Amino acid sequence: MPQTKSIAVKCTNVAAQAYLTMRLEASAVSGQAMVSDNQDLGFIVADQNDTPITPNDLNSVIPFRLDAAAAANVTLRARPISITGQKPTEGPFSALGYLRVDYHEVRRMRRALFSCFCGLLWIPVDGQLTLWERLISICTVTLLILLYRNTADIDKTVDLGRWPTTQLLNAGDTTALVPFSLRLEGCPPGSVAILFTGTPASDTNLLALDDPAMAQTIAIELRNSDRSRLALGAASPTEEVDANGNVTLNFFANYRALASGVRPGVAKADAIFMINYN
Repeated sequence: MPQTKSIAVKCTNVAAQAYLTMRLEASAVSGQAMVSDNQDLGFIVADQNDTPITPNDLNSVIPFRLDAAAAANVTLRARPISITGQKPTEGPFSALGYLRVDYHEVRRMRRALFSCFCGLLWIPVDGQLTLWERLISICTVTLLILLYRNTADIDKTVDLGRWPTTQLLNAGDTTALVPFSLRLEGCPPGSVAILFTGTPASDTNLLALDDPAMAQTIAIELRNSDRSRLALGAASPTEEVDANGNVTLNFFANYRALASGVRPGVAKADAIFMINYN
């Protein structure tokens, strides 16, 4: 039987109960197995119910919850598996993968997702590979989930201004670009990128308005700091975290006409931003 190991997950800056999911990422995968440095062998990693976690599969996750300033224990199991069906060569072997935790927060009926690479899963085995009954050892990893954001940016509002309908007479017409930024604090060394999601407009690169009638003729366009379009669901260019663990990402937004016949009204929309840490 594979050895069971508990991984402690600690979360900071969570003001209420949080819902999280853990998944596995690996550079070398064969089916549901992480490939080891012995190409004949791999590892199946499973949850406490022995349900395999498929590496690099966004839908293969372990769900769990955390309360404010509390920690949860996530149990993983691992076992070796033959990949080629051949008798493996003797000697030590290991596999390397990353545990990724996605943080899901619901605030004012808005769902925000923060992702970060949270830890390293290392599965070493020593001795003869023919001794498959040997216990597989998983190192204990403490996963730190950091909400890389400034408190002021929790529910950020970007005012795109008041514009006459003559500014948006024809499809493709735009209003002036409005700058906004997201400041992230307490980040470890590395780089970060932002990915915006939400309800897509008829042009799926754009964000649809909340009002269904107005959404037929107007959408919101997001742009990178160089004013190039940032398509909905696409990652922004990465920015490096400074020596103090802070980084500011700059963006622009504007209205864009989808068709002629724009009518007066309130044009607003909600977007969800995901923070990717590399």
